[in-house]
Amino acid sequence: VLGVVYGDGWVYYSEKHGVYHVGLSVRDLDFRDFFIYNLSKVYRHRLNPTKRNRNGGIYYEVSANSKELCNFINNYNVENLKGNMINGFLKGFFDSEGTICGSNLDNLRCATRTISLYQKDKKITEIVIFYLSILNIKSTIRIRHGSGFNKNGKYYIITISGKDNLIRFKNDIGFSIKRKEDKLNEVIESYVKTK
Repeated sequence: VLGVVYGDGWVYYSEKHGVYHVGLSVRDLDFRDFFIYNLSKVYRHRLNPTKRNRNGGIYYEVSANSKELCNFINNYNVENLKGNMINGFLKGFFDSEGTICGSNLDNLRCATRTISLYQKDKKITEIVIFYLSILNIKSTIRIRHGSGFNKNGKYYIITISGKDNLIRFKNDIGFSIKRKEDKLNEVIESYVKTK
C-alpha cells in the first residue's frame, strides 16, 4: 500500500472539512485489484471500486475514507522498512512508476533490457536505491532536467539492467500488473534465446 501511495496513489485529507481519503486511479484493473487486496488487510471497511471514462480511456479506481488510515500512512517512516515490507514497498512503487523495456531482443548486440523508474522526489529515489541494494539488485541513477512530466524541474531515472539483476527483481519484487510481468518474463527469456 505504501509503495502505491508514493507512486500513483494518493492521500488527501482536510481536517477542516473532515475529509480523509486514500486511493488509486489507474488503467490496469489487475493493479487496482492488487491494491484493494492489500488495502483490505489494513482497512477493514467496505471498499467501493469504480470504473470511469476519463481522457479517452478507462480508469479503475478505489478509495478508502478513513482518518486513521490517512494518519497511519502520513506518519509511517518508509525509510526504516524491514524484511517483506521492503519487497512490498518496491513492488507497489515499481507497479506505479516503473516501466520495462525490451527491444531488439533477438539481437544480442542491439538488445535493450531494462526496468526504469522515473521520480521527481530525490528523497524517495534515494530510499528506492537503498532498498534495491539491500535486495542485491544493482541499479544506476541519472538526472534529467526539463522534460517529461516535470518540464520545469528535474527528475531522477533509476535503471536496472543485466540478467542477474532482472532475475532478482522478478523473484524478489515482481509486478502485480500482468502486462509488465509478461514483458519482464519475455526480456529474461530472451537472454537464453540470444546466446
